[in-house]
Amino acid sequence: MEHIVQFAFDFEDAAIKRKLENSAYDQIVEALKNDVRDAIFQKEAYSYSNKLQLSHQANLVLEDLLERNEDRIIDLAAQYIAAKMINRKSVKEAAIKAATEAVKNEGSEES
Repeated sequence: MEHIVQFAFDFEDAAIKRKLENSAYDQIVEALKNDVRDAIFQKEAYSYSNKLQLSHQANLVLEDLLERNEDRIIDLAAQYIAAKMINRKSVKEAAIKAATEAVKNEGSEES
């Protein structure tokens, strides 16, 4: 007994083309990244002394960045900490207590 089964395939050329282009793009980018990584980190070109020199240079750049932006970094850290602490119950209670005492002190000074 023979059965004939027919299937219909609908290929969307534009979608297949996009998928192939994206896949090729990803493969090329990955290959380039690997080539650059291999070129930078060759054992001959990247010896122990070069690692130390690169580390020293990175430290100098980081120290310079921190010195030039010290005030801004401190301001951002203070804002971040304040934003995180404002939602804590103990901080809210302390703020209410301080405000209440300030109002009491103003009232006693006016008398």
